Amino acid sequence: MGPPPSRQPHGAQQQRAAPATQVPWSPSPQQQQQQQQQAGPAFGQSGSSARSPTGKLQALQAAGRLESATPEALGLSSGGRDEDVQAGDSRRDALFVSATWRAGLAFVGGEGAGIMSTAPGGSSLTSVKAARGSGPCKLGRMLVMVVDLKSSGGRGAFAKVKDPSGSIGAAVHHTLTEREPALSPGAALLLADVPVFTPVPGLTFLCLVPDNVIQVRWPLVG
Repeated sequence: MGPPPSRQPHGAQQQRAAPATQVPWSPSPQQQQQQQQQAGPAFGQSGSSARSPTGKLQALQAAGRLESATPEALGLSSGGRDEDVQAGDSRRDALFVSATWRAGLAFVGGEGAGIMSTAPGGSSLTSVKAARGSGPCKLGRMLVMVVDLKSSGGRGAFAKVKDPSGSIGAAVHHTLTEREPALSPGAALLLADVPVFTPVPGLTFLCLVPDNVIQVRWPLVG
């Protein structure tokens, strides 16, 4: 009868089976760019076409030319930077003395005050001018007028919104256009906790989804 099988010290098999120590992985700049491209902008990629601001931005990301994403390259004029409203501007006077704007202000100061006081920023309003200089963040409360709204090539849209301090672009998620199918220029939007997306310095968008829109005031005569 042969010798009994040799016994290994207790735990030796576990030691041999233990995986090698893994070094923390850090993606390269190229891999980070690919991840960002796959994730898409903060407001999502749904329905974007190559002709929309969203699609143009994604194309520049894919080509590694994000630094070229100027407002002009995205078809956004100057992103509102040269559209600060000047005193005495007749366009400003017509827009911000309208019944729709006054109704929005009345809601903010009246029945909407209680709603507004429950979130960061309280009852104070953040201006468009302050939003453009804020960098990536979530803003408190804003009251803006829709001055332009175009399809982004699918179910979503891209808007230009304005208050007395200036104008800014806004990516409108398809879930908001589905909830508010009649959304159009001339409407006043009371916004809350609005995400700000800044793909490159000097280029800022608001990102609008249903949860951000407290109330829509439709164009009124007056």
